[in-house]
Amino acid sequence: MVGEPPDSPRARLDANRADSPWSGVASLFIGGSVSSAVLIAPRFALTAAHVLRDGADITLNLNIDGDLSHQIAVRRAQRHPAFRGFSVPPPVHDLALLELAEPAPVAARRYPLSLRPPAAGDQLDVAGYGGSGHGSRGVEVGANAALKRRGRITVQRLEEQTASRLPLLYFFDYTRSSATPPTGLGPGDSGSGVFRSERGEPVLVGINTITRRPATLQGPAFGYGTVGGGQVLAAQADWLRKEADGVLWLA
Repeated sequence: MVGEPPDSPRARLDANRADSPWSGVASLFIGGSVSSAVLIAPRFALTAAHVLRDGADITLNLNIDGDLSHQIAVRRAQRHPAFRGFSVPPPVHDLALLELAEPAPVAARRYPLSLRPPAAGDQLDVAGYGGSGHGSRGVEVGANAALKRRGRITVQRLEEQTASRLPLLYFFDYTRSSATPPTGLGPGDSGSGVFRSERGEPVLVGINTITRRPATLQGPAFGYGTVGGGQVLAAQADWLRKEADGVLWLA
């Protein structure tokens, strides 16, 4: 995740301890690459469908007692059945459910999911393992499975709709006026979480999956997408209830 000076990649680092509110935000090793994921139940985590590689082993890493303190094999990875890749942008249903080979340690948070989608103007927390740097200079630090960063975003707009009129996608702009300090997504943040605070506790409302760059912007100053976004989980309640028995939903 990216920030503007005097913010820095190191300033965004989250402590690898069980008492962190983001202790259930995990990293993934998939075929040599690093992505992000979020625990939603003792044996289940969510990530982006597009990070999966057919036939590749997946390891979920939790950093709750130091770097890579708990590494758990993924038994099954289930892409959302409606995901069709990036052939028709923007990619909707870009979600995958990961079933773990063993339960995650009880010290790691499991995040309840919200049936209330985000709204334009909402300020939400984000946490993930993507590359970072200063927004004016592009990527300076690569994705690292032991380095979790956090920030805040302001939802700018919602797109697409289900038959029940729930939005499928949220977007936020990487601008100095969108949040203080502004946050953008870097490589490796796919599958990271977007959270709302309810009664003082983080509730998962979305999974980050998208960065966009206007075609007119070129050069190293735009090493990050100037727009980020992802999948609204309230629109996926039926699929998640079916596939991940025991997931907690909050109205």
